[in-house]
Amino acid sequence: MRTLRITPLPILIISFLFMLIPILSYLATADFYFLSIWQVRNVFSKMEYIQILVLVSSLFVSIGILFRKKAGYFAFFTLAGILILYNVWLLTSSFFGKSFHVAGFPLTRQDVVMNFSLTLFLLGSIYYFLNQEISAPYFSPDSRGWRRNPRETIPLSFQLKFQSSTFAGKTINLSKSGAMVPVIKSFEFEPGEEGEVEIVFEDRDGRDFKGVFRCMLIRIDEIDFLPGEKQIGLRFLSDSTTNESKIQLSYFLEERYSPRYVVSTQVQFGERGFEEYKDQLANISAEGLYLNTNIHYPTGKDIYIRIPTLSGNIDLEARVSWSNPKGEFGKQQGFGVQIVLNRNPIRFRIWLLRVRTQKLHTR
Repeated sequence: MRTLRITPLPILIISFLFMLIPILSYLATADFYFLSIWQVRNVFSKMEYIQILVLVSSLFVSIGILFRKKAGYFAFFTLAGILILYNVWLLTSSFFGKSFHVAGFPLTRQDVVMNFSLTLFLLGSIYYFLNQEISAPYFSPDSRGWRRNPRETIPLSFQLKFQSSTFAGKTINLSKSGAMVPVIKSFEFEPGEEGEVEIVFEDRDGRDFKGVFRCMLIRIDEIDFLPGEKQIGLRFLSDSTTNESKIQLSYFLEERYSPRYVVSTQVQFGERGFEEYKDQLANISAEGLYLNTNIHYPTGKDIYIRIPTLSGNIDLEARVSWSNPKGEFGKQQGFGVQIVLNRNPIRFRIWLLRVRTQKLHTR
């Protein structure tokens, strides 16, 4: 599997800004006290402990974010927490008459409030962009940066256009920020190129909606479970003409693809009743589930499913949303269903809450 070739621009910018903090702070301190930049010990002796802590933390944050490490992301939250708590202490103390000085200059209460507001704004902006970008390039079903849980399979019809070439099929997985789709082995485009993808899904009223998204090619991988094909990661680009598509997609994912939880238990199911077949439940959410089985039904077929639990049976009426008879997309043979009617809703919620304490599979 190929590694990511390009790092999103916001991540590069944020990493660069955090790298600048210790450099600029050191130079400013040396200049203010008329010290040579080579007098390292003297320069640091003029700094307060909180300033030195921020400088060291900024380096860890910068390197961690640049290399997309879990420790770097946590270091950012640690630094943000330190800065916020420090500003809260300054603000609270100023209301009790305590005075503060920076390099010999007094700080007014208005200065403290303005500094606190600016700190919150900058930290909030950085978090917003990190949250938007940090997982967008990693559309491998095996690993996304440090988020190593598999992405759920969401097979929807798509049509992808790159220049004069068109590709069509079913999406492998999908999120609000992008998609992973299969293409033919002769796919010749490179990461960084832009195109347009149309994806068909249901709107709020249950009708087919054709979402149109400007996208950028992020990564290209060979895939074992689709011989002769590749999978490519697409990141959706911001475009005012696609706002409605993004709104509808967000609603669709929230309503139809709640977080999946791994479950290993036998269930009963059938077309005419609960006890026609028995097979293994693979995962479940508040909206649907996936069964590992060699029994298959066409999409749209209504079936009955019974989940035995310690507190009693959970009886569901469901509709087949997709069928996977060949065991593609890295899954075993089986099919996925959408829950139409839950005959034991309270028991189901309690049981699902217990399952949530086990292993969560994020989209």
